[in-house]
Amino acid sequence: MHSAPPLFVTLLGGSGFTVRLDPVDTTSPLTVGRSTALGEAPTVALKDKTVSGVHLELAVRDGRWHARSVGKAGTLLDGSFMPPRQWTLLGHGATIGISSFRLRLGIGAESVPHLPSTEVADGPAAQRPQAVGRQRLESAHVRLAALLSAARRIATCADETAVAEAVVDILCESGDFDRAALLRHVREHDRDTWQPVALWASDERIRRLPISRTVLSEALCIKGTVRLDVSADWRGPDRPESVLESGATSIVCTPLPRGEAPSAFLYVDTRAEGHIVDSAIPFVDMVAQLAALAEDQLVRLKYEQDMQHAREIQQGSFPAQLPEVDGYEMAARSTPAEKCGGDALDCIGLDDRGVVTRGSRASRVMFLIGDVSGHGVPAALTSMQACGMTRMGARLGHSLTEIMRELDAQLQEDLPIGTYMTAWCGLLEPATHTVEALSAGQGGIFVYRYATEEFEDIATPAAWLGPKPPIDDEIPQPTRTALQRGDMLMMFTDGYWESRSAAGAEWGKRAMKDIVRALRDRPCEEIIDALDRGALEFSGTPATKDDRTAILVRRLR
Repeated sequence: MHSAPPLFVTLLGGSGFTVRLDPVDTTSPLTVGRSTALGEAPTVALKDKTVSGVHLELAVRDGRWHARSVGKAGTLLDGSFMPPRQWTLLGHGATIGISSFRLRLGIGAESVPHLPSTEVADGPAAQRPQAVGRQRLESAHVRLAALLSAARRIATCADETAVAEAVVDILCESGDFDRAALLRHVREHDRDTWQPVALWASDERIRRLPISRTVLSEALCIKGTVRLDVSADWRGPDRPESVLESGATSIVCTPLPRGEAPSAFLYVDTRAEGHIVDSAIPFVDMVAQLAALAEDQLVRLKYEQDMQHAREIQQGSFPAQLPEVDGYEMAARSTPAEKCGGDALDCIGLDDRGVVTRGSRASRVMFLIGDVSGHGVPAALTSMQACGMTRMGARLGHSLTEIMRELDAQLQEDLPIGTYMTAWCGLLEPATHTVEALSAGQGGIFVYRYATEEFEDIATPAAWLGPKPPIDDEIPQPTRTALQRGDMLMMFTDGYWESRSAAGAEWGKRAMKDIVRALRDRPCEEIIDALDRGALEFSGTPATKDDRTAILVRRLR
């Protein structure tokens, strides 16, 4: 038993002291706690009413120092609660937390090894501290358990503020620090600052002390973890004022995430000659990385929620019910390649008084199908703008030529260079069974002739809509196409025929036409279903790389 080295117990803080304890066996353990009027004085006395008379017992078992918690409030060992009344092996440099007290244990030596101190001076000539490399954790099983617990807690946070508060609480509970804070970038009065969004300190006086700007700027400069241990003999003008004002004797600061543009910093310090044990530094680093991952996930989740909301808005702008027209059957669908798509789709029922409500009986129908370059929200906004302008033109009784000219003029003002829109606008006149149409670069418009089983392409003579030389005089007169009984007017965007296989082959319009011929007597909705299946089966993916939009109109009699 007596071959065990002595144990040095150091109380960290303003009234710190060190007590040497020589080996004893478990039959007469040494004690840590509070002196009481009725009991014997503990070996290591802590003056605080929140500490039990005997809070912790220390003894040697099998030649190694052990401890067990016997206090009512529990005892922390390296940041985790010790099992009550169960002997636990101690390691050199371990930290004991009892109420507001922190005790550092040294086995065989009073000093606890730490990284070399790094002096940091203000000004461009300062020698910058180096980023701390990854180290092997001391008390690995304890740190790992704490890290897993931290990961679970951080993963349940619903927003960035909750993440910050959880991280600070985790570092506070570790017992390694006197203060912990998570700081975020704030722009105030034309200057950049970093303000704490979550802060913990062992008492209110420490909470009010400033955080060292010098260490923060060093972490920002090297884009990595900075550790600063203030030497006892550090004097003179080279000492940074911000470190002096903070009152800290040991500081660790790490950015999150690491890289060119950190969004936050994790900052911890100790004071009154306390030092941060080596094993706490990688623990801080890993907690910071967990926080960065959690915040990245929250940003992704917020983006997904916003995109889903945008998709719902766009899908809600498409006609949920198509106009009812005597002697005609219709079906329409738009499927974006991403959450939001750049395809435009509208079917506007008209009568002698103007636009009818959706799903109502109409004497004429105006169609719009279009494709905006690009994908995502910007393309979706442009497609919705085109639909809105077309519907407004229909309400005002404008012709197809007037609608297309105004749409082009507005998009030339709104769209950046390199962005454009192709569009096809048509007007079905059931009384004469004719379709008046005007196309601006929009392909994929056919008429399927039931009698001959042939397809006729409707020409696209006008240029696209958007930035280019004005085309006021170039918009041609609308074309007219007659529909016979059984004929189908078919409008598609290129997401269908440009669907590609894994080998890069294009599905093509011929395959689409084969499906239409095979299903020519089936409802229009079923034909679109089959075309969607064909495009996806050919690509071998759950979604095509481009948006797919289709409108089918069949003359029944």
